[in-house]
Amino acid sequence: METEQYETSENMKQFFQNLEKIKLFLQEHANEHPKLQEAFDMFDKTFKVED
Repeated sequence: METEQYETSENMKQFFQNLEKIKLFLQEHANEHPKLQEAFDMFDKTFKVED
């Protein structure tokens, strides 16, 4: 059971790292194409992180 929880925790960590990579990619390339800017705006609204 503990292994399962650890795997879930690791998967969540990986998931959020991947989200961060996607956000950075979209942020860097948003000015290259209107659709990328649109995708970044939608991504930013959807995954808003409150501190």
